[in-house]
Amino acid sequence: MRVLQINTNRSKSAHDLALSTAMNMRAGILVLSEPNKRSIEGRNDWVFDESVDTAIKVLDKSIAIKEQGKGTGFFYVATTSFTIYSCYASPNKKVEELEALLQQIGNCIRTRGEEAIVAGDFNAKSPQWGMKRTDGRGRIITEWLAQDDLIVKNKGENPTFVRKNYGSILDLTIATTQIGKKIHQWKVSEEESLSDHNYVTFEIVEIPRSVQKKREKIGKTVHKSQPMYWWNEDIAKLRKVCIEKRRKHTGAAKKNVPLQTQKLWKEYVCSKKELQGSIKAAKKKGWTTVRDEIDRDVWRKGYEIVRNFVHSQLLYAAPVWHKAIKKKKHLRRKLERVQKVAGIRVASAYRTISTEGIGVIAEIPPIELLVQERVETYEGKPRKEAREDLMVKWQEKWMTGTHGRWTWHLLPKIQKWIERGHGETDYFLTQALSGHGCFREYLFKRKRAATDRCPYCNEVDDLRSEKRRSIRACGSSQ
Repeated sequence: MRVLQINTNRSKSAHDLALSTAMNMRAGILVLSEPNKRSIEGRNDWVFDESVDTAIKVLDKSIAIKEQGKGTGFFYVATTSFTIYSCYASPNKKVEELEALLQQIGNCIRTRGEEAIVAGDFNAKSPQWGMKRTDGRGRIITEWLAQDDLIVKNKGENPTFVRKNYGSILDLTIATTQIGKKIHQWKVSEEESLSDHNYVTFEIVEIPRSVQKKREKIGKTVHKSQPMYWWNEDIAKLRKVCIEKRRKHTGAAKKNVPLQTQKLWKEYVCSKKELQGSIKAAKKKGWTTVRDEIDRDVWRKGYEIVRNFVHSQLLYAAPVWHKAIKKKKHLRRKLERVQKVAGIRVASAYRTISTEGIGVIAEIPPIELLVQERVETYEGKPRKEAREDLMVKWQEKWMTGTHGRWTWHLLPKIQKWIERGHGETDYFLTQALSGHGCFREYLFKRKRAATDRCPYCNEVDDLRSEKRRSIRACGSSQ
């Protein structure tokens, strides 16, 4: 599991870029100090403390969350094997407040009795994490580390905080002994962050070695993530330019060439502003595109977005609880009901439609197959292969089922329907595909009409009858 931590310094652009970077590197957890408040307040996919000085986002949906909690200046998320803390110790606060923060975190770690990782900006100096001297705050932290038997995982002397010619190591990764042994590849990234802090990345290796070897063999085909909606080639190029200019500035600063250093710093600041502006413009354009698509097809496109969100929630941590839905049918039925409602919204169907029928029309695979797909990808199977297996099992289930047979008669091949590349379902087409709609025979059965006969031609008004098996106009109009 990869973890990315950084202080975004309340910057909106830095916050957005941090999230994009975490997704691109397939990080499981993103830990922020001083996040942008507007970007996370009111959202349920972020967790943060009361003052919004710290925040955590779990990006890998297979990570099972047992508990969450917070204190003054920190927030923690407990998984099945460790607890991760995000904290921030402001340099403007008194020493007594730093001591209180450390005491709260220490008490929490001891009370919970679990392995813990503490990541954040402590604004303190000590040779224990690469600085040349110890200040008052650093002395307090080193004493706290010794008291609670904690270790610092920082390596090297690369600064985590950079401002012009000054660099410092302020962002720390602290861990208890056992989980500390599982933290590997800790490093300070050279990627442009649009903050005065650099990214810190590390990996927590806790899965079985057999699975680890399988993932290494498969390589980047496993858990391939999608970039943010606003990411494009121009932003990628501008970011590379920023990194190059920052390196030149750092090199000149080490050579102690004041005039050249100042010139290169100005160039770096200009390229940084250009990158910020490009991200802002790309986000605006991206939202405009989404809005226009929804305006063109308000029902389908809007509800498709909702459907995707619903599935992200339904399948959260599926590898942990997947066995439960096989043993407890009532749990599977609850998940199926949620799926059915989402499908009805997407395709504008009648609520009497079968779960199997609306699943095919709205292109929503059965929940048990989606859960199995999520488990298989977690265990190392490539996403493409797992999706192909899902489609084969879905087709077999559709062919041998007993519900939604009129829909099966019209759409026997699911793959062909999904990959048709043209046409969208709407209120009227869904009625024809499902057989549930404004047909007198259907309404008569549900006591919504006095007769099952067409008022114009007096024939049985049933789309599925032998006489009207093909979709055609009423006989009175011919």
